[in-house]
Amino acid sequence: MYPGFLVAQDTYYVGYIKGVGHIYQQTVIDTYSKTGDITWLMFLVVYGVDGVMTILHRIMLHENLGEAHRKHAYQLMANELGMSHVTVSLIYMAMQLVISLVMIYLIPNTVLVHWIYLVAVILVLAVAYVLFMKKYYHLHEEYLKSLKK
Repeated sequence: MYPGFLVAQDTYYVGYIKGVGHIYQQTVIDTYSKTGDITWLMFLVVYGVDGVMTILHRIMLHENLGEAHRKHAYQLMANELGMSHVTVSLIYMAMQLVISLVMIYLIPNTVLVHWIYLVAVILVLAVAYVLFMKKYYHLHEEYLKSLKK
């Protein structure tokens, strides 16, 4: 049995375009199977940190995680800050691209350095998420209040 074999037994689609989630997941599994280095999850880190931080935020607010919401950073950018969806997508894409290119071309190819880079990027993105929410979350609260009127 190869590393990642068991995980590969369950695949699912992510997002609205069937196959995109499968391609991401299969890439991570294949890379892990060949290298034994799970830090290649770095190629999904921007979206992963936003998702995890949003879940933690909603838990802190005692919200039902099964209910729909508009609390992701990209949702606040598009909805409350009025940024176009293309602009928000380009921001996320640029952040992920820079992080990925640094991983590929500038970080030495050792497991320890990959882990240090992964943890550092997660911490930086988590702090950026918290600072962004501290600055702009009040706009979302105002939106929620307007719905109750």
